[in-house]
Amino acid sequence: MPEPAGQPGAALAEAMLAALERVLAGLRSAERAALTLVQQYGGQIDAPLLEREYGGIRSLGDYPNPRAYLLALEQPATPVERLWMLGLLLPKPASAARTYAIPAEILLLLPPAPAREQSLRLTPAGPPEHVYTADPARLERLLMALLALAQDGQLELTRSGALSKAALRRLAGPHQPAARPADEQQYLQFARWIGEAAGLLKVGADERLRPSRTALDWLRSGQATRTQRLLDGWIASAWDELAVWAGVTAQREFARDLAGAKRAALQLIGQAPPAEWVALDEFVSQVRRTMPDFARPDRRYDSWGLLSRTRQPLDGFVFWEAVEGAQLRAIVCRTLSWLGLVDVGQPPGAFRLTALGAALLAGQPAPAEPPAEPLVIQANFEVIAPRYASPYARFQLGRLAERTSAQLAEIYTLSKRSIHAALQRGIAFDDMLRFLHEHAAAELPPNVAATLRDWASQYGQVALRPGILLESEDALLLEQITRDRRVRMPRHQRLSEHAWLVRAADAHSLAERLRKAGYGVAGQPDAPHTPLREHDLTVIYTALEFYAQAADALAIEHDAGPALRRRIARLLPEKLLNRAFQASRTAVQALRERLDSLPFT
Repeated sequence: MPEPAGQPGAALAEAMLAALERVLAGLRSAERAALTLVQQYGGQIDAPLLEREYGGIRSLGDYPNPRAYLLALEQPATPVERLWMLGLLLPKPASAARTYAIPAEILLLLPPAPAREQSLRLTPAGPPEHVYTADPARLERLLMALLALAQDGQLELTRSGALSKAALRRLAGPHQPAARPADEQQYLQFARWIGEAAGLLKVGADERLRPSRTALDWLRSGQATRTQRLLDGWIASAWDELAVWAGVTAQREFARDLAGAKRAALQLIGQAPPAEWVALDEFVSQVRRTMPDFARPDRRYDSWGLLSRTRQPLDGFVFWEAVEGAQLRAIVCRTLSWLGLVDVGQPPGAFRLTALGAALLAGQPAPAEPPAEPLVIQANFEVIAPRYASPYARFQLGRLAERTSAQLAEIYTLSKRSIHAALQRGIAFDDMLRFLHEHAAAELPPNVAATLRDWASQYGQVALRPGILLESEDALLLEQITRDRRVRMPRHQRLSEHAWLVRAADAHSLAERLRKAGYGVAGQPDAPHTPLREHDLTVIYTALEFYAQAADALAIEHDAGPALRRRIARLLPEKLLNRAFQASRTAVQALRERLDSLPFT
């Protein structure tokens, strides 16, 4: 009698399943893990993702003939190659994006694979023995020092854009990171780069750092806003932890997305449980297992051309710990610690998100800020800036007084020298008094207010200025020169009956006119220290004035400050100076009229 329908098919299915079970049972652990990984991706996976850990399949082109190739395949070199030999894995044709797939009929018979982990599962660790407590105010004080020095033009840059040795010496000492003196120079350079990227500093035409107009707005904002801006500045900056701390350089930098890698790292770090210690090794290990491609979303580990500090190649997923792992450790233990977002265990074996870090990295509510404490001005001319004084008050106070104590409650001293230095910077005395009145806890002590006013009145009693002396033993002769139309005496100052002060820029042309008029002139004024002719300087000054006036009218930042314009003005005779100024004003007025006539769109 014929077999009942369906029995041969059932037997065949059982036989196939038994054969598959025998094959699966014979797989080594790495081969089984590779097959499970493909299952977790739905049965098809990008080739680079699989090959970086489990290898690839050797090519026929690497062997002299097919027989040599087949003989080599008898000993599979990688887990992927053995799965291919067993028919459990098939490569997709090379014409498309390379992938590997489990045959559909086999995929249905495989036991279910555990779900792929796509987020970190970090467990709290015990507290470390020593803790480096994060403090965002430390970095902010350094940035205020940078802004103050930048305002005085004392932050020179090297050709690479880093702070020069002279600038570092001015900043070193009180601004180094607490308990980490070995990191001092890198800490200062870090503040320089993120300060510029955050829009607090800018590079001037003289290759020096200058403060931006928005720096004061940053100083007036709240703690979370200030730190968020610095964090955004770090993301946008060229500061590269991989190069700075691990000594790893990329020969093909264009292939990297440094900002994208930083953002991805922040998302990973933000998954740490707030206010709980997390072992750094566990964190890095889980990132490698669940999201190893955070810095290389294209999953290509051979495109950057990485070299170690000793010039050894570091391309390939096998070097993940030396590249991505080192980058994560440096971001946690230095960058985010300096920004005040994580506490670090010493030695750096653990980290913990601060309340501010949880707010900016994990979306937690921002911690409440204590109210700003006012300045305390004492009768002995000392000004105490309490711990919670506003950064704006600290910064402006530093421009008026000398800091004499750098504790949590900083102490500044008002002195004649500091007041004169502030006046030299162009700060009006009335503005100084207004600031002290607005930010002090009480009225200024009467002796302080009176003494400050007296010091300010003494500023300018003695002045230095360049010029040329026109001298004669005969006072009447000098009067005659003044009335002589051939000489066309320029603007001058009578120092005495026998000596007049003439602008240096007018001296050459005046000497020529005096000689032509028949006056016996002794001495020859030095030539102006410039290779440019007066006509060239006139054009430059006209353009500079036009640029400065137009930028001021449009509220655009510019480097054509009054000091620069005064230096160039000293090189021009008065007549040409007036002509240049009038030409620039005419040009600005014409620009305004032209803009006013344009239709709105």
